[in-house]
Parts: sequence; structure tokens; C-alpha cells
Amino acid sequence: MVLELSDFVQASMFSKMEKIDVTSVNRVILDVAKGLEYLHEQGIFHGDISGTNVLVTSEHRGKLCNFGLTRLFTDPNSVLYVTASLAQGGTMVYLAPELLLKKDGLDGKATDAGDIYAFSMLSWELYARKPPFSDVLPNDLVEHVASGERPPILNPRTSPGVRAMPGFLPDVLKRCWSDEPEYRPEASQVVRWLERQFAPVSGGRR
Repeated sequence: MVLELSDFVQASMFSKMEKIDVTSVNRVILDVAKGLEYLHEQGIFHGDISGTNVLVTSEHRGKLCNFGLTRLFTDPNSVLYVTASLAQGGTMVYLAPELLLKKDGLDGKATDAGDIYAFSMLSWELYARKPPFSDVLPNDLVEHVASGERPPILNPRTSPGVRAMPGFLPDVLKRCWSDEPEYRPEASQVVRWLERQFAPVSGGRR
């Protein structure tokens, strides 16, 4: 089946759209989590989850795209290189601290924990209606993230225009953007948490 480009919009654009309800956003982040669960079960890391690499259909379903940076778990030489766009602060805002700092010889390698961190940043963006760290200068981003700073949990009552996060979600995001990659949940665990809360919008893998 051939899909027209007009059938999709980038998640970063979707996040800014008016009249998008929270149920639709919930559905998209669940789809993204399921997509990561599927990839990780196949031994694949995406490596570049971001607002431009997730597409949203006209039915408000999330689809992972841009697998040009995807790497296999089983390839010991696989490396996700920081491209010019990352160096200029594009998808850099979604990179986990250990990837930004090239800890433990990672040197930008794609990891499952890195995908989960990026998922949390994307999820935050969809509710906040703006990219994470949009108020941080690109040159300050690495130090900002390395020091443990994370996006604030926004409340529509004090931050007009943002979407209200479900009450349980801030705790999930905080686990996903933990400083230490070993403390981040696996994609399958995230899916279980979301499905438990989003039962009415649950669907098949995307």
C-alpha cells in the first residue's frame, strides 16, 4: 500500500495544533511506546526518536519513521554518529545525557535506554506544545542536561496553552528520563503502564 505524504504530519507540528485533545495525544505516545517495544524485541534500536521522526496520521496514530540511523543490538561496531543537524541543536534536545557526554565509550551509540529517554522528551513535547529545552541555548544544552535539569511538568492553570498530562504520567516520564540509563524502564514496561491507564485508546502495535 502506498501512503500519501499528506496522510501524515510530523509530531512536532501535531503538538502545536489547536483542538487536539488529550485523548489523541495519549494515543500517539502509546503508539510510539509500542513501536519501540516491537523494535527492541527484534534487537533493534531506533536511535533518533524526535518530533520530526515520528509521524501522526489523520486518525491520530503515531508511526515511527527515519530508520536511517537505526542500529542492531548484535552489531558491535554500530555507532549513531552525531550529525551536523544534531550538533546544531536539532534532535540533540532528545539525546540522553550519557549520549551527549559520550559516557562509557558510547560515543553517540544508539541504545535502548537512549530510545526511552528520547521517548520521554517527545511525550513531554506533545503535552507542552513546544520542544523540550526550547529556552536553553544550544551551547548550554549539554551542561544543562548533564547537571540533571529536565523539562518542567506544566500545569494548564499556570501555563496557559499546554495540555494537561494524565495524573500518573509525570512519574512515568521522570523514570524514563532518569540520569542513569540502567534505572530507565524497558519499552515493554512503559507500554504496560500506559495501557493500564489508556485502556480506551489501546490498540495494536504500530
